[in-house]
Amino acid sequence: MTQRTVVVVGGTGLAGRAVVEEALRRGHRVRSVSRHVPPAPRQVVGAEYVAADAVAADAPERLGAAFDGADVVVDTVNGETPATAKVLTAGAASIALAARDAGVGLAVVLSIVNVDRGAAIGYYRTKVAQERVYQASAVPTTLVRAAQFHDFFDRFFGSPTLVGALTRLGTVPYLRGARLQPIDVTDVARALLDVSAALDAPLDGEARDEGEPGRRTVTVAGPEEVDGADLARRWAAAHRSRRVPVGLPVPGYGAFFSSGDATAPDARYGRVTYDEWLARTAGA
Repeated sequence: MTQRTVVVVGGTGLAGRAVVEEALRRGHRVRSVSRHVPPAPRQVVGAEYVAADAVAADAPERLGAAFDGADVVVDTVNGETPATAKVLTAGAASIALAARDAGVGLAVVLSIVNVDRGAAIGYYRTKVAQERVYQASAVPTTLVRAAQFHDFFDRFFGSPTLVGALTRLGTVPYLRGARLQPIDVTDVARALLDVSAALDAPLDGEARDEGEPGRRTVTVAGPEEVDGADLARRWAAAHRSRRVPVGLPVPGYGAFFSSGDATAPDARYGRVTYDEWLARTAGA
C-alpha cells in the first residue's frame, strides 16, 4: 500500500478520530485538524495535530499550512449547533479553496444516507448545502453518505437531554415506526479511507456507488435492517435496564426514518452488528 498524507478535518470528533486511527493502521501519515489541539492524553499516538478554525479570519493561512503536502483531505465535521452549521457551509468553502490552493488531489466528505430526501430536517438541509459547496468546487470530491451510527441510538435511548422527562420516568424512547440500518463508526472510517485511495477506488464491501470520478457519491450502511422498537429493546437488555420502550413521534425526523430513507439495502458495507457494538460498549 502506498503511503500518503491524509488530513482529517474534525479529527477529534467521533468519526474523525476513527478515521485518524484507521489511516494510521493503514500506514499513512496523518494530520488531524480541529479548532483546538486536544491535550496529549486524548491524542492518537502517531498523528500530528493542528489547530485551525475554518470560519476564522486567518482560516486561509492556517488551513493552507495544515493542507501542505496532503494527498487527500477527509472532512468529518458534523453537529447541529448554529456554530457547526456555519462550519458546514462557509467553512466548507474555505476548506475546499485551501485544498485547491495546496494542490490536494481529492476531498472526501462524510454525509448522511439519503440526506437529499430529508428536506424537513434543518440539519439535513445544511448537510446538503455542504455537499453542494464541495461539488461546485475545483477539488475532485467523493461524498460518503453513511447511515446513522450505532452511537446515535445510544445517545437517544440514554440521554435525558434528548428525551427529558420520559427517560426519568423509566422509559426507553425511540422513533415510532422507524426503519433503520445502523453502521459502526469504524466501518464508516474504513469506507472513507477506501475511497480516499483514488478518484475511482473500489470499496472493500457492498456499497451504492454513483456519479463519476471527481464527482462521486458513495452510500454505506450497516449489515442489518431493524426497526426502532427492536433497537430499543436490545439497548435495554444490554444495559440490564428495566425501562420500558416507548415509541415517540418526532417532527421532521419521524417521517424520514419511517419512510425507509434511513436504510440502504443495496449498501450493506458495515460488518459490525448493533448487538456486537452493544456487547463492546454497554457498561463500558
